[in-house]
Amino acid sequence: MKFIESDRRYSVGKQKQIEIADKGSVTLSPDEQVTFLTESGGEVDVTRKSWGFYAASSLTERLPSFGLNAALVEDTGSRRFFLMLVEKDKEGEFRDYLKGEGLVVVRWLNNFERCRAVRPSRLAMTAPTCGKCTDPAICDQHGCQATHGN
Repeated sequence: MKFIESDRRYSVGKQKQIEIADKGSVTLSPDEQVTFLTESGGEVDVTRKSWGFYAASSLTERLPSFGLNAALVEDTGSRRFFLMLVEKDKEGEFRDYLKGEGLVVVRWLNNFERCRAVRPSRLAMTAPTCGKCTDPAICDQHGCQATHGN
C-alpha cells in the first residue's frame, strides 16, 4: 500500500457551494484492503483485486450491519449514476442533498429483494453480443458499439 498525502481543495455541487478537501490517494496491490470509518461506527471496505476493485462491502449484509445503506442515484440532468452509502439516521440530510443537487434515488440496494430486482432477465442475458464480448449484460453496459466500432 502506498499513501500519497494531499491538501487540495475544490468546489462541487450544482452551485459550486460544496468544498471538498482531498486528503490523499491510496495505491493498493491486488488483495489489499482499506477500511473507511465513520464517527458513528460505520465501516466501508475497498479491496483491490487483480481485475479491479470491490468498491464496497456486501450491500445486503455488512454495510447495513454497520448502519450504512447503499443507494443507486441518478443525476437526470447529466445522465450520470452514482453509488452512495447513506448513514442510518441521516436519511433526512441525504434527501435534502438529493433535492438540492437535482438527484434521484433509482433504487435502494440494502436488501436481497431490492438487489435481485436489478438483475437482468434471462431473456436479456441471452441477447446477442458484439462478438467480442462474452456477456450480453457487460456488452450493453460498456457501450461496445462505440468501443468496438460495430
